[in-house]
Amino acid sequence: MRSLVNGFGAHHGGIVRVHDALCAELRAYGPVVVANAPRSPSGHGVDGVDGVDGVDGIEIASTQRSSRVGSFLGDAWAARRAPRFDVRVDAAPALRFLTRSRAHVVVVHDLNFRRPEIHGIGRGQWLYRVLLHHWTLRRADRVVVNSRATAAEVADFRPAAAAKTLVLPLPVDHVAVTGPVTPARDRADGADGADGADRADGTVCLLTFGHARNKGVDRLLRLLQERPDHRLTVIGTPDSWQAHWAATADRLGVADRVTRLETPGDAEVVAAYLACDVFCMLSTYEGYGLPVAEALRLARPTVVSDLPVLAETARGHAVVAQGDDDAAVAAAVDEARRRPVAAWESAARAFGAWTWRSWVARAIGGLG
Repeated sequence: MRSLVNGFGAHHGGIVRVHDALCAELRAYGPVVVANAPRSPSGHGVDGVDGVDGVDGIEIASTQRSSRVGSFLGDAWAARRAPRFDVRVDAAPALRFLTRSRAHVVVVHDLNFRRPEIHGIGRGQWLYRVLLHHWTLRRADRVVVNSRATAAEVADFRPAAAAKTLVLPLPVDHVAVTGPVTPARDRADGADGADGADRADGTVCLLTFGHARNKGVDRLLRLLQERPDHRLTVIGTPDSWQAHWAATADRLGVADRVTRLETPGDAEVVAAYLACDVFCMLSTYEGYGLPVAEALRLARPTVVSDLPVLAETARGHAVVAQGDDDAAVAAAVDEARRRPVAAWESAARAFGAWTWRSWVARAIGGLG
């Protein structure tokens, strides 16, 4: 089976992980051609950063450029002589003309363009994404979504696509687990609650992602203001920090207790999970929330906002911060720290059972 994986739009985060997994797993079915390979400096992608370019079975047809227009035009030139494929898989909705395939699968992570305030997109970007999704959902033979919430969004946006939509939660076996996932420090079950200290210096280290304004980092910054013994690590780009959170951290006087990880590689992300006391994802909108599954795979005490999609992603293993008030976040962090280690180890086992190999087999099953 000859496959095309189109990575257009994949720059960081979950979309790149899906792209990488598709490339790796589809190699078992036959040759893989990659269009619009990610150009991530963090070590993600198959554009040569990880030394994958040239690996037997994977051919890079085009690589994303610094602009969407440049990427599209560069790939259009590469596509002019493209062979016919058995299966084309888009890691996210994307345009690519002159591509013939017997089957077309597209992965839809969310429809956040329907709420422009989330990423602050203008009218032009909104219109582009509306047209792109209508075009893609109409032409695709199968639409793979990561949650029931996103499936409902797709059905509301384009009812005709509901019949060909398949819900497949994202696996997390890309997270390298080389040893026990139990927290390294010596703790007795239930003995590391809010009244005790996990670390020798008495600090509590939180971790979150902050690359978009919907991530709810401001709630954690306010928690730091109330609790001088808490520290926060934020994963996100310098631009996102300045645009969304820097002013709040300065105003609250907590910037000196915030560590920022800018474009970390896979190993650095895993190390950040393992180093934290509580992972928090207090988003106001998500299509799935892959970091929640990653943190639970690593047995991290985890707190999420009360979005139904995050509860679905966590499969009942995370602590939910009920409501929008600051007291709810503090209570949830305390509860996550009080829970016995065995509860988080149980979560790790549950998330280790679903693999990318099974995901890809289901995603392309019966096609090509």
